[in-house]
Amino acid sequence: MAAPAPAVTTAAPEAPPGPRGTTVSAGLPRYAGSGGIRVRGIPAGSIVQIDQQSPTAAVTVVAAGRHEIAISAPQHHFLVDTIEVSAGDTVIYSPRLLPTSTSARDAGSPRRQVPARSRVADAPARTPARTPAPAPASDPCEPGTAYDASQCFDERPNPRQAPFVVIPDGAERPDRGTIFWVHVSAQGESSELRTRRESGSVAFDREAAEFARRLTWTPARKAGAPVAVWVPLEVRPAAR
Repeated sequence: MAAPAPAVTTAAPEAPPGPRGTTVSAGLPRYAGSGGIRVRGIPAGSIVQIDQQSPTAAVTVVAAGRHEIAISAPQHHFLVDTIEVSAGDTVIYSPRLLPTSTSARDAGSPRRQVPARSRVADAPARTPARTPAPAPASDPCEPGTAYDASQCFDERPNPRQAPFVVIPDGAERPDRGTIFWVHVSAQGESSELRTRRESGSVAFDREAAEFARRLTWTPARKAGAPVAVWVPLEVRPAAR
């Protein structure tokens, strides 16, 4: 079943600042056995998904455990990461987003930036409104909720061409790009493709898939050697 369409995030009112190294969370629902995730420091117009769901509040309440965060920001590489949330903690997640103009040498793997956690007061047991299924025990370098780029490469692969595709004649402009999982070989070729999220336009998705298959890359590196890896790629509509 396809994941619900993501929504563009909007700035939420900031809570009063706490002491250095802490964060005050305003209005966070308090559930026993759960925690929260708050994404900060992303460009305007960014699209955020947590466990393939669009956040509906400044702080997303989740069950304790591992959770996937995916961020699509204008003029930046698509980022997917996995974080651990402890019961009673709110994880403040500030990603390092890489501009699409970043060279392969500078484009390292996504880094978790979790500068502070605010303790949620104990409360009577209550089931969270939405409890994601626990992530399956699987290879962290395979596409899925267990994906953890930091374990797969030291330098991420970098596309040799900007990921934009002209909208086919007669097709409507999609509201968003198409996101793929691309298996990039150690030689820098797109050797396999899986669709992660469709754009809403069948014609554009077809053109985007053809572009992604032909795309060549600067290979990923681990311990100084080229390696084959899976990475997410968003192909966006080009301006006419």
